Amino acid sequence: MQFRVGVMVLATLIITGILVILFEGQRTLFQPKVAYTIRFPEAPGVSANTPVLMSGIVVGRVRDVRLDDNGDVLVTAEIDADKAPRQGDVCRIITTLLGDAKLQFVRAKEAKAVAPLPPSEEVRGLVPMDPLLAVQKAQEDLGSGMQSLSQTGQSVLKTSDQIREMLKRNEEPINRVVDQADQTMAMLRKSVENLNEVLGDPEIKDKVRMTIEQMPQVLQETRETLARMGKTMSLVDANLDNVQEFTRSLKDRGPAMLARLDQGAGKIDQLVEELLQFTKDLNNQRGSLGQLIHNPELYDNLNRAAVNIEELSRHLRPILQDARVFTDKIARHPESLGVRGALERRPGIK
Repeated sequence: MQFRVGVMVLATLIITGILVILFEGQRTLFQPKVAYTIRFPEAPGVSANTPVLMSGIVVGRVRDVRLDDNGDVLVTAEIDADKAPRQGDVCRIITTLLGDAKLQFVRAKEAKAVAPLPPSEEVRGLVPMDPLLAVQKAQEDLGSGMQSLSQTGQSVLKTSDQIREMLKRNEEPINRVVDQADQTMAMLRKSVENLNEVLGDPEIKDKVRMTIEQMPQVLQETRETLARMGKTMSLVDANLDNVQEFTRSLKDRGPAMLARLDQGAGKIDQLVEELLQFTKDLNNQRGSLGQLIHNPELYDNLNRAAVNIEELSRHLRPILQDARVFTDKIARHPESLGVRGALERRPGIK
């Protein structure tokens, strides 16, 4: 009996192992796992052993579900090491009609180009809206919308009544405003007709067209004028800076300049006094200059002396010319001085 019981237990264990291998797969049993933490705002239907899918294939199962201090649900899932999620992937809860839940990893578009997500980082989880809750929320929104629509209709009716009452009270002012508007429109129509008559003149049209054609040139000249004004203002600023610098230097060197001006004024006074004395001496007939100016005989003697000097210089000019020729000849031919010069035959100095 004991042998039979042992055989039955061993057969049961073997059959159980075979069933586990058939349902779970040999690869998933011996495949190394990596634990990832997924954060959901809520996780309806998720519990331990909930399957984790990636592209429709089971890549792991949920190991643990717990709440954190903020009220979020932290789901710990063990996933095959070679099926690790990529950076940017999100995990979504899929609920069947029977109420079973599954976790589905949704790959990002650029997931193939980025590195796998390290286990230390959390995965963002998405929770689909419950259809019943969505219908209930839609009903609530529809009820609030109908209530708002009813309130809006009542407000519109109330506003229309107020407008009707206002029009009834202000019928006469409104009619007067309408009449004034008609008059204004008539005057405006007449002004437009007059404007059309004015602009209909060919000569005026030509002038307007010429004015419009000259506008670019006028604008260009205006720009040039403004540019010149800008340059002029720059020069004025520079001159003002120079004047400021001059006044600053004048302030620094003012006492020395005033002292020099005082000395110059004293020298000018002395010069004026000397000129006054010179004019007095010149007007004095007893002085030499006075004699020269006021004595005709002295003037005639000086004039005759000048004439004699001029005549003497005229007589001396041929003598000086002959002397120049003589010296030039002696310089060129020194042998002409005598027998010694002829014997030595030395070259001249020219």
